[in-house]
Amino acid sequence: MALTAYGQERPLAHDTKLNMPTYVKRYWNEPRGDEHDAWGASWWYFEVDETGGVLRQIERYDSGMLLCYGDQHVQDEFGGLSDKPIDLSDAGYTAISSQDFEAIWRPA
Repeated sequence: MALTAYGQERPLAHDTKLNMPTYVKRYWNEPRGDEHDAWGASWWYFEVDETGGVLRQIERYDSGMLLCYGDQHVQDEFGGLSDKPIDLSDAGYTAISSQDFEAIWRPA
């Protein structure tokens, strides 16, 4: 759900009229399950298109580690840009502003 200007919740939706991406975040309260478990749990931030396709992705771990993926940096030794679409109807995702996303984004 997203908040309207009046503080009311509304379903997450992509604005196809303006062809604008949607920005969401989700918290994973578990470690990675690999040699980087010490990084802790993580917030994942996504910029998605109208079909839920991931355009850019940020992984922000409790340890401070920050991983950023997009068309200029699709993968590295730690992971990569999701090739699966995001289901925006999933209650685990919270809408954020493009400004919130850009404040964290750090292209590799």
